Amino acid sequence: MNQIIQIGKQQQPLMSSREIAQLCEKRHDHVLRDIENLNATYAEMAFPKIGESKYISQLNGIEYREYLLTREQCIDLITGYRADVRIRINRRWMELEEQAAPSVPQTLPEALRLAADLAERNEQQAALLAEARPKAQALERISRADGDLCITDAAKLLKLRPKDLFGLLSMHRWIYKRDGRGSWIGYQDKVQQGLIRHSEHRYTDSSGTEQLRAQVYLTPKGITRLAQMVETEAGHA
Repeated sequence: MNQIIQIGKQQQPLMSSREIAQLCEKRHDHVLRDIENLNATYAEMAFPKIGESKYISQLNGIEYREYLLTREQCIDLITGYRADVRIRINRRWMELEEQAAPSVPQTLPEALRLAADLAERNEQQAALLAEARPKAQALERISRADGDLCITDAAKLLKLRPKDLFGLLSMHRWIYKRDGRGSWIGYQDKVQQGLIRHSEHRYTDSSGTEQLRAQVYLTPKGITRLAQMVETEAGHA
């Protein structure tokens, strides 16, 4: 019936309007009406409204609405009710807050279990940080790049030898050579993904004939992807 929400590093219990109706010996629809009036006042005073939720009745399986209140909202609601009602509500809030509070180990096995849980949680956080580190380092490197780069210049940025980067791009099917000869050409899917582009250059060969040659360039998006690949592979080395 009640819920617990996470606020920062602390858990805060919420009390259902249905339980308030039971404790206050009031009809639930009357409590809903009182909450709606309170929400109207909150709106006028620029306070957050009481959150609305849904529940399914165990009697008929029909979905009905309810409200979930914090302790402060609950006190605001029942302040005008009878004194015995306020006492019931206050005692119930003490129980809810005790349930939400972290339990203190009472025995050595409980303390060891808590220590193991904390260690496991720390390992999970460390794993998440390790997973995020390659991307952060990649983005830090790419922030120094300006526009598209040829593969040789991209290798300098990625702190790789040019031949190693050519090999990496070929192995991961970014670039290839027709019949194993000539200039490197980018795979069409990598071009469509915006990772690489082609630029055509005219030059004159030794016989004086004008030739047209395509050159592969890596886009900032492509360099970022490569930087992530390089950092990840380095982490597994």
